[in-house]
Amino acid sequence: MSTRTTAPTGARQPRRARNPNLINAALGAWLVCSTAFWPHSSAEVANALVTGAVILVASLLARKQPKARIGATLAAVWLLLSVWVFAPTSRTSFWNALLVSFAVFFLSLAETEEQAAKGRGTQASR
Repeated sequence: MSTRTTAPTGARQPRRARNPNLINAALGAWLVCSTAFWPHSSAEVANALVTGAVILVASLLARKQPKARIGATLAAVWLLLSVWVFAPTSRTSFWNALLVSFAVFFLSLAETEEQAAKGRGTQASR
């Protein structure tokens, strides 16, 4: 008799993002590029360039080292706080930073399909 349990045939499996790290990398690149599309103060430009680069690099590193996602998570928190620290020069800057920060934050917490498969593999071997 097998002790292995499986989900019923009709049971729904939780949906996992296919690759949230690539989406976050694109959002980091967008943050960097967005400095050229509308007016920003010099502090906003520096913040967007550095924060966008951190998100981009951390997200790409997280493809091989999942714990690197924390870099994108922390950068997203900073980006959200920086909206009030640097007082954006335009509504566009405000909303861009706000939306990118929320998207990066939640995507950086998402489990990829590969991570889920590795987790199932370690649980099955116990």
